[in-house]
Amino acid sequence: MQGRADNDNSGELQCLLGQILVLWLHGREHRIAIGRLLISVHGHGYGSFLQTVTEPPPAGLGISYKTACDYMAVAREAYGTPCGATTRN
Repeated sequence: MQGRADNDNSGELQCLLGQILVLWLHGREHRIAIGRLLISVHGHGYGSFLQTVTEPPPAGLGISYKTACDYMAVAREAYGTPCGATTRN
């Protein structure tokens, strides 16, 4: 039964996979852009970076510190910046 479902839905599956890949790649672009902005915020020393990131809007971003660090790592990787470095734009 599963084999039949796979054959009947192979076109739909390929369509879904294609949509996921497009969103995945688009999402990566956004993570890189956010990461670059976070690196700039961190590098400029606007008070406590941890507080700025984790505090809910409007005072902060309301995201976890780990997520912010992950986004900055993705941006650094994309632009060849060492993981521990901060950049100023």
